[in-house]
Amino acid sequence: MSNTTKGNLNFHESFCLELEYIGKILQIADNYGYLTKEEVSELTGIPTGDKSGKVEPHIYYANYMNLIDVNKDGGKYLLKKTDLGNLIYNEDLFLVENVSKAMCNYFLNSERFGATMWFQIFRIITDKYGDVINEEVLINELKDMNGIKINLTPFRSTYRNDNSLKSLHLLEIIDEDARKVKFNKNNINKDLMYVYSYTLLKELEALDVNRQEFTVSEIIEDIKWHRGFCWDEEVAMNVLDELSDMRILSLNKQLIPVTVIKNINSEDLLDKVYSLLS
Repeated sequence: MSNTTKGNLNFHESFCLELEYIGKILQIADNYGYLTKEEVSELTGIPTGDKSGKVEPHIYYANYMNLIDVNKDGGKYLLKKTDLGNLIYNEDLFLVENVSKAMCNYFLNSERFGATMWFQIFRIITDKYGDVINEEVLINELKDMNGIKINLTPFRSTYRNDNSLKSLHLLEIIDEDARKVKFNKNNINKDLMYVYSYTLLKELEALDVNRQEFTVSEIIEDIKWHRGFCWDEEVAMNVLDELSDMRILSLNKQLIPVTVIKNINSEDLLDKVYSLLS
């Protein structure tokens, strides 16, 4: 586990996610001991400075996307790839494929794995206000929830820049003057079925590694798994049906609430994540 803090709400400083830098960090993870940000910069070419720079934000991005575990000792970082990080390192180092991007975006907005601000926006605030939200409302909600003002520019830019997560088409600015953010809901990509299943199993294992059976209420209300992909509950249930058809899980619809039984573990799916790409 990482000892970087989820309480660092402005971990991104003023920098949006740049996928090239994530690949650079994956290249050095596991290969060195504790490194200063200056040493990481020298090894990767990611720019940094005395008080600001892109190295530390991208270490946190990679950590919150479940690609690396991080231990921090003073001003030095020890970087180790996770199982998912090793997969992406070997299959899609610079995260060109939407499979990689969707996986990383999911974990980035997960309560248990990801960044607090991303979780609050994707899985709490959208539940409260719907899929079109004034940016001022977003900022005020985040301030009320956390007691500090959060810089939203990196979040917005992450979904508008080609070198980031724009190709996922998860959100857009529909009124530049009013700064209204629209979350594009209920997009399902058949190429991502193993992304959907892997993320669900990882969340269930994080919830309770000793259990095989969980209620749909835990998935929808506690984990809010569906909101990580901008789905509503109906779409989430349809996807669960498909995962049942794939024998990844079983559904017991005779119980209220419906229960989900894991047939395999998340690690059993890793080698299949990219297998549906055409």
